[in-house]
Amino acid sequence: MKNYKVILITFLVGIIIFAVFQYFLSLKEQVLVLENEEQLLSQQLDNEKQLKQKLAAENTQLQENLKANEEKMAKMDTELAETKDKAEQLSSGVRLLKAENVALREKRETLAADLERVSKEKETIQAKLSSIFELKKAIGELRKQAYKVGKEIKKEAQNENIEGNRGFLVKDGKTTYSAKVRIEVRPLPQDK
Repeated sequence: MKNYKVILITFLVGIIIFAVFQYFLSLKEQVLVLENEEQLLSQQLDNEKQLKQKLAAENTQLQENLKANEEKMAKMDTELAETKDKAEQLSSGVRLLKAENVALREKRETLAADLERVSKEKETIQAKLSSIFELKKAIGELRKQAYKVGKEIKKEAQNENIEGNRGFLVKDGKTTYSAKVRIEVRPLPQDK
């Protein structure tokens, strides 16, 4: 039985040693697994840091682009407002020019009608003045008109009360014109 106890103790010690050895092996494997996971996590952490830096750089670049685009948009808004003002001015100028064009066309039509009337009058006058008989007749009509106008002027002159001496050189019994006039002519002094 002593052998049996020694064998049993040896067997138990062997099992304990084997269990401890297996325990250390499993611990070693777990440590290796944990070290591998730690390496993977540190690589992922490094990758995430690089990605974060890259995203931060892109974000900074995007913010700069956004500011530049906002400045461009403000400039374009200003240019658009100026362009609208110019377009409005040009539009009002075009309206004025159209109105002037209409007025000029109407004036041209009026002038064309006047020219046609004057041309007809010219032809009529040339026809009248081309013969001596018609010329004498026209002179007679002009004399009659001059006579009538002269009568009207005399009538108006009689109706008006004219003040003054009516062009005479005497006013109120006294002469308005001096009898002597003295005119002297002197040469200009010459500058040396």
